[in-house]
Amino acid sequence: MQKAGAPGDGAAPPQASEQIHLPKPSYLPVVVAFALTIALVGVVLSWALTGIGLILLAVATLRWIRQTREEIATLPLAGSPPLPHPGNAAIPPGKRIDA
Repeated sequence: MQKAGAPGDGAAPPQASEQIHLPKPSYLPVVVAFALTIALVGVVLSWALTGIGLILLAVATLRWIRQTREEIATLPLAGSPPLPHPGNAAIPPGKRIDA
């Protein structure tokens, strides 16, 4: 017995309620990890190395936060209608597709 809305029951798939957002690729998480590694190794080896690591960590973290804020500012507001997607209009509502 199939549940309502299960594949093969002829019901149309639900429309997307919002856009899917994927962030742009960024090198900054790798730089933050590298800077943290330098700072921690510097604790054992040299205070100068710790200082360099902490400065690099602060700069990379601030740039990463700024980049994220700029990207979030370009997103649509919550509750705004989704943008039309070509895949949503390809199958008219109520039409069955049999293999």
